Amino acid sequence: MKLRLFLFLVPAFFSCKENLRHAEIKVSGNCEMCKQRIEKAAKKLKGVKSATWSMNTHLIKVIYTSEITSIERLHQAIADVGYDTDKIKSTDAKYKALPRCCQYKRAE
Repeated sequence: MKLRLFLFLVPAFFSCKENLRHAEIKVSGNCEMCKQRIEKAAKKLKGVKSATWSMNTHLIKVIYTSEITSIERLHQAIADVGYDTDKIKSTDAKYKALPRCCQYKRAE
C-alpha cells in the first residue's frame, strides 16, 4: 500500500517542479517600506513561491509556477501598488499615494 501511494505522489511532485520559473524584474523604489510593499504585491499572486527585492540592485527575484501566474501579472501587481517596473509604469495616482520617502525619481 505504501509503495503504491509513493509511486502515485512522485510523478505529481516532479510535474509541479517542472513548471517553476525564476525571474528578475527591475523595480524602482527607495527604502525598507518599498521593499515590504513590492515583495507583498508579488507574493499576493497565487503561484508565487518567493519574492525578494534588493534596495541595492532594484531587482526583485521571483520564483513562481508558470501554470498559475505569469511574468506579466507580476509586473502588473507591482505597478498596482505604485512602483514602476521595467515593463509597466504605475499610474500617477498610485505613485503619488506612496509615502513621501517611497516616491523615487521616475523616468520621463
